[in-house]
Amino acid sequence: NALITDSGTSTYLDGERRGWRARSYMAIGDYESAYRDLMTESIVDFLTGRPIPQRKSPKLTATLALEEILNWAVGLKGPTEMAVARGFEARFMRHQIELKLGKLALARKGYDEILAYPQIDGKIIVLYGALHGRGLVALAEKDLDGAISFLKRAIDVMERQRASIITEKNKIGFIGDKQTIYRDLIAALVELGRVDEAFEYAERAKARALVDLLASKKSFGKDSAGKIKAKLAELDLLERKSLNLAALKNGSDTRSVKIVKRTLKQEMPKVASLVSVTTDKPSDIQSLLRPDEAIVEYFYHGEGNKDADDLFAFVVTRDAIKAVTLDAKGLNDEVKAFRTAINKSNSNGWSQGASSLHRRLIAPLVSAIKGKKNLTIVPHGALHYLPFNALKANGGEFLIQDHTIRLLPSASVMKFLNKGSAPTQSLLVFGNPDLNDPKMDLPGAQTEAKAIAKLWPDSKVVLRKHASESLIKKTASVFRYIHLASHGQFKPDAPMQSRMLLAADNENDGSLTVSEIYDLKLNADMVVLSACQTALGNVKNGDDVVGLNRGFLYAGAKSIVGSLWEVPDNPTKDLMVGLYTNLKSMGLREAMRKAQLFALKKYKHPFNWAAFQVTGGA
Repeated sequence: NALITDSGTSTYLDGERRGWRARSYMAIGDYESAYRDLMTESIVDFLTGRPIPQRKSPKLTATLALEEILNWAVGLKGPTEMAVARGFEARFMRHQIELKLGKLALARKGYDEILAYPQIDGKIIVLYGALHGRGLVALAEKDLDGAISFLKRAIDVMERQRASIITEKNKIGFIGDKQTIYRDLIAALVELGRVDEAFEYAERAKARALVDLLASKKSFGKDSAGKIKAKLAELDLLERKSLNLAALKNGSDTRSVKIVKRTLKQEMPKVASLVSVTTDKPSDIQSLLRPDEAIVEYFYHGEGNKDADDLFAFVVTRDAIKAVTLDAKGLNDEVKAFRTAINKSNSNGWSQGASSLHRRLIAPLVSAIKGKKNLTIVPHGALHYLPFNALKANGGEFLIQDHTIRLLPSASVMKFLNKGSAPTQSLLVFGNPDLNDPKMDLPGAQTEAKAIAKLWPDSKVVLRKHASESLIKKTASVFRYIHLASHGQFKPDAPMQSRMLLAADNENDGSLTVSEIYDLKLNADMVVLSACQTALGNVKNGDDVVGLNRGFLYAGAKSIVGSLWEVPDNPTKDLMVGLYTNLKSMGLREAMRKAQLFALKKYKHPFNWAAFQVTGGA
């Protein structure tokens, strides 16, 4: 039976103390102590965030009966999904600890009680948490089929919403990192040999990460005009309404959300991909590949990719999808060490890392990619910072010597590439924008811009104060190639604020952010970001690092060329001149490959040539 006591200030403060103490114990892995603190009368007054109520109510503890929690929530005036979720937090913490302590029968019983309640489908956050928790119990019990069923249902619940679970997850202890549920499901599917499904959910995880990143964005360029903009507004309104319990009793708003998303997908698929999880079937992705092409898509598995034990590599060709499980222990540290070593241009310390990373990431896949000259790599986590072209077989050649290499943020974006109207002008070159700070001048970029322009007589070269953000916004749509030799700043903790630094004027401040890039309308075959770099820092569990590139791809660019670190002026100029020369007679991937091989022959050290990566259609 539930414990029922009168509310009181001292009880509430005791609950506050015990609540934070239980969370602290959980954070350091002392689950026994956390469990002891949770089994009290007072804790949920704190966890629910309730003030001392005006009407008396039962204490909501980890031992309280489910019916009393729900009856309390329904009795409140205008209860929200958030209020009910907070009412469940102590109970969820209890079951999480039971799982950690191996008390699987108790955890299973608790989650099953929540899932058996008739009105649970109307409480999205609670339903998601219960399904996820129940799936974890099934995994611990080695019931892979059961785990897959629960985890799939939890993902379906989460993917109903553009923003609800996203915006509230940091306020509710039992929600946690949403990418974890994809990782657990993918691991179970791979273990059972259901590789096509595992690959599909890896794509869905990347789509979810993008939706989370863009959850607060209300419009997306010209595509959101008129009816599409109205549909986005309608979608936001419906999702806010669907967080209210009363609105969800008959599920009408949930059905309305599905209808609006379906309309968006049919009428404006690019917009739909940014506001809901929309991915292609694996067979659809395979049909886009050439006979000599393979996708290698990496996906971390573990308690956040920082501490992951495993890394899945999906190798996708026109004829087959294979999954290879790689050892991820210490991989992030090794990537960081390699990046540090490769930036020491007067040392060969990078060579050992290049061979070791090839042995870990490429060698186990050799048989699967045999005969595939063109590699499409979809990185995950820290691998976004890795120059794959510089990986080297023991005593052998660099990867770029055997393959053309392009990167994609996800395989599903291929369907959006190589589409759009034909540009009317050839090449727009921005060089060394005036940023009103002599320390930010890039004289080498100005020389580079002029050298490239000589190769294309009909190009438009814009330098210094004329290389403005306003000019990009007004004229970029008519150019086939766009070359931006200017500073770029990547912000891993605020990826939508990553930016290109251009000249300011009366109309714009010169800071072209990712959020603004999504609003551009481009028809470019290629955008080159020759002076940008992504500093090696902490990497999120999802793929936030792709911000600048994905923004330009969405805006209409078919391909992006960017750099992982700042390359000296002369090697950059030589490589870019080689790239533009090669483009006159071959495709971008082969043009970049040959330009890098020329730079390799001339400069030897990968610091001078391996930074540049091709992302997109190529």
